Amino acid sequence: MKLRNSGNPVSNKQITNLEETVSAKLPEQYVRFLLLNNGGYIDGFLGTPKFVETDPESHEKYYQSSNVEKFYSVDEIIEEYEANKEDPAWEDRYLPIAYDSSGNVFLLYLFKDENYGKVYFANHEMFDPATDFFVKTNIAEDFDAFVNSLHPYEE
Repeated sequence: MKLRNSGNPVSNKQITNLEETVSAKLPEQYVRFLLLNNGGYIDGFLGTPKFVETDPESHEKYYQSSNVEKFYSVDEIIEEYEANKEDPAWEDRYLPIAYDSSGNVFLLYLFKDENYGKVYFANHEMFDPATDFFVKTNIAEDFDAFVNSLHPYEE
């Protein structure tokens, strides 16, 4: 996967600063990605495999996929985190790592439990009243699986 308009190269010190800011250790796979790329726009139009979202109110299931437009740089992650950390809906266990062309966000789960390192899709058009946030759907078991699953996107 080629990225364009990546941020300036990242140092290990900047990764440590990011981890201190979010009070969590980043998965090694994601650290490697940041050290190589520091975010950027995907060169081409790549999307996720199809996944199932469940509406929490109607319990209807929706089959969909989404494109990945841009991965956040370290500075953008910190900016996004700082702007939203006071909002309890953001749940500090999720880190924004990328977004699609519709403004939906891809999140990396950082809380140390069985979901650590998994990637989630946060759909801003589907609201979960139980969490007071967008519906979050697990779409990959880890960051490498997420990146490796991206393919030419067709709507």
